[in-house]
Amino acid sequence: FSSIQDDKERMKRGLRKSLSALAMVNFPLMIGLAVVAKPLVLVLLTKKWLPCVPYLQLLCMVGLLYPFHGINLNALIALGRSDLVFRLEIYKKAMITAMIIITYRWGIVAMIYGQIATSIIAYYINSYYTGKLLSYPITAQIRDFAPVLGLASIMGCGVYLTGYLSVQSAMMLLFSQVSVGVVLYVFLCSLTRISSFMEIVSMAQEKYQSIHHQGRNF
Repeated sequence: FSSIQDDKERMKRGLRKSLSALAMVNFPLMIGLAVVAKPLVLVLLTKKWLPCVPYLQLLCMVGLLYPFHGINLNALIALGRSDLVFRLEIYKKAMITAMIIITYRWGIVAMIYGQIATSIIAYYINSYYTGKLLSYPITAQIRDFAPVLGLASIMGCGVYLTGYLSVQSAMMLLFSQVSVGVVLYVFLCSLTRISSFMEIVSMAQEKYQSIHHQGRNF
């Protein structure tokens, strides 16, 4: 971003590509993690940790937008507006503190719901100045990553339905759900030809051809 800060149109395109790439990875990871939380906890932490499953699932909702906060702030820093970033961080930390003070009396679940609300508000705050400086407002950002969110949600439904298989072992259930999730998500991305996915495929093909060519020369 810093190397192209004087070309705002190019920087906007770079930001769009970065957001799409982050969404391609983060959405299926967070949604998938929320769906497989129970067998994952059983495999990694044993049965006594099952009460933490609802907390883990809610925290995945907090994590959905987390990478988009950083990418918008990085764009502002690259534009030389670290002053804005400093002010935004003060506002957000004050908001997080206030939300904790308001929600703590109702327990952990209420506090996590407060953090979900804080994450949504913080994303709007972070993207406000990006919209002003690069003409890339939050509405445009949502339009860009909404298709990926839709595909990841469909994948999550498929993984959830896989949980109804009559599998006795938590390890086998986790393996089945993860396998279904990966295959289904890749299939959906290939079917809809999502631009960020096709770019990743193209880069992988070029890398494979380069390695194959070097191997033949060797």
